[in-house]
Amino acid sequence: MAARDKLIPQLCYHWHKADSKPANSSPSSMGSFIDLPLKMSHTILWDLDFQALEAIRILNHRSKAVVESLPAFRDVTAHGPGVLKALTAISLISWLPTFQVYEELCTDCCTTCDDFGPSLFLPSCSRCCYYGLLHASHRRVMKCYAAKLCFKLLDAAMRELSTFRSIPGTYSEEEKVHSRRHQLVSVSAARTLTIKLTYNGDALHMTDDIQSSDLRRGLFANTQNSNDPDRGLASIAFSYLDPQTRRVQPGVCCGGCEDEYLRWNEEGHSGAGSYGKLLNLSKRRDKAYLEEEFLRHFEECEGAKRLWELHLQGKPNPRAKRVILRGSNCDGSPYLEKWP
Repeated sequence: MAARDKLIPQLCYHWHKADSKPANSSPSSMGSFIDLPLKMSHTILWDLDFQALEAIRILNHRSKAVVESLPAFRDVTAHGPGVLKALTAISLISWLPTFQVYEELCTDCCTTCDDFGPSLFLPSCSRCCYYGLLHASHRRVMKCYAAKLCFKLLDAAMRELSTFRSIPGTYSEEEKVHSRRHQLVSVSAARTLTIKLTYNGDALHMTDDIQSSDLRRGLFANTQNSNDPDRGLASIAFSYLDPQTRRVQPGVCCGGCEDEYLRWNEEGHSGAGSYGKLLNLSKRRDKAYLEEEFLRHFEECEGAKRLWELHLQGKPNPRAKRVILRGSNCDGSPYLEKWP
């Protein structure tokens, strides 16, 4: 045990501690790359993944300075180290070029809607909102063995997909516990590959016993079940960096909308339209805002105004504890502190 305790701090490091890792003091050379103008070097580094950048960075002091001068490397390591840690842990770090991660860091909108997206869907490296994470079919992941059965893919076809391993931990506001690691794949990617192989007539990648009903079920079935146990296994909270002001915001959720949702549930409404009303309240509760967006939302949110009045009068909110219990996990991301 004592030997193991010495191995970890001596041989391992975290992304957020990358700056404390010394450059290689040996005369390792960058070859002809060192003679390129800095702008051209950045153009080349822009297309590499972060794993490759780190390998170049530790060659020597010159390579360290070149990599750290790349805005994408500097900003993502400073404002999204958790994303790099997650991508490394699930073995997707080498699949995503630096520019793609950086562009999502500097993009505020969900790729599915116009709302602010406080989370990053890791397989496609796309920003997403909580509602889309729960309900959009292209935000689903599934176990690889299930994808092979559902889409009738052979191992050769599966190797064309970027598969990854889940991380044990507690996920989503329901606090679903996942104690085992599973090999996962994006449902959207598997679906797209199956359509491509099917319409190209690529029999080498498809099994001979494929049935049209099975294919139709796998491709076009309603995959918007928010109770899917694998939802949330491939997403993480991701702050937004405004490239103009350099301000970083993780996004906020409205406590007033949360309070409205809880109050409606407590009152036990029933009858025509009650389910639709509850669904609308749930969607509003899960919406995230940039701070300036929330200030505009406050002007039209009765729940937020009521909570503010209670605050000004020094009165407690009877549902405050329940709101706090939900905490900051409104983005649907995993509890990183519970990762091994």
